[in-house]
This record gives sequence, C-alpha cells and structure tokens, in this order.
Amino acid sequence: MRIKKEWQIFSVFLGLFALLTRPVAGANDASRLATIESLVDFHTFVIDNSRFLWTIDKYFYQGHFYSDKPHILSIYGSFFYAFLKAIGISFDKNLMLANILIVVLVVGVATAIGMIYLYKILCLLEVEETWINVILIIAGTGTLLLPYSTVFSNHVVSGSLLIAGFYYLLRVKESITHSLLSGIQNS
Repeated sequence: MRIKKEWQIFSVFLGLFALLTRPVAGANDASRLATIESLVDFHTFVIDNSRFLWTIDKYFYQGHFYSDKPHILSIYGSFFYAFLKAIGISFDKNLMLANILIVVLVVGVATAIGMIYLYKILCLLEVEETWINVILIIAGTGTLLLPYSTVFSNHVVSGSLLIAGFYYLLRVKESITHSLLSGIQNS
C-alpha cells in the first residue's frame, strides 16, 4: 500500500518541526501562552494570574495586564490546551511538555498543512515532480519557515492560510466553492 504524497509531506515536516521545537518560551511566546492559560484556567483574557505574567509583551489596562498580541491564535490554541489539560498535560504538571505540544499542534500542524498546499499548487502548475521535491525541501528547511514553525508565532499560521487561499484562487474557475474557500482563507 502506497502512502499518499500529501501524507508523506505532512508527516515529514510535522516530524521535523516537532523535533526542533524548543521547550522554553520567550517573551513573545509567553504572551500568547499567558492568554491561553488565562482563557482555559481562569476564563478571562486578563493574564494577571498566569505563570507567564513575566513577559514584557503585555499592556496594562483598567488595573489588569493583557497580552499585546492578537488574540485569535491564543483563542485557537486554548482549544488544544483545554484538550491537553483534560488528558493530564498542563502547565502545572509539565510546563515544557505542554508548551511543546501546543506549539506543535497549533503552529507545526498549520505549517505542515501549508506545505501540502504548496505541493498542490506546484502540481497544479505542472511542475516536474523532482523540482517539486527540491522546492519543498528548500521551503521547509532553508527558509524562515523552519524556525518560525518551532515557536508560538502567528507568522507561519497566517502564511499557511494565505497559501491555501492562493491554491483555491488558482482553481476558482472550476467551482464557486473554490471561490468561497479562497475568500475565507484570505479574510
């Protein structure tokens, strides 16, 4: 049985990103993790009680601290943290493991899916398979995609959504569904 090329791409890149994800949060990561922890544990955007309050990426408003990062990625990440916490992996019990798993599940998975869309775009443009492989290796390991896929940042998640939207834009003449998907991905 042959594994589909998309699953191979997903598995290889997710494995690479997971292997290289660092367990220590910097101020940027900590700001987002503070919001995730506060949403799941305290049901608020206020990060006053978070273990990540030490971050410099925060602002003070009406007597409370908040992350100065856009909240959409933290809201998305909070679903994964709630799941991890439900199965016994939390910032309280294993800070580094929880941090790594959130980065891999939110950022690594999104980037690996973005690599699949890059592959699909190259196939759609009828690029030779050998060159597709070279381009994927270069894009996944030789650009800033690799280091940004190992930290909790919104850059590669946004980029993956854009590449998916571009794929559907290229196919817009085939179906109204592709037009809708292109618009949704890029909004």
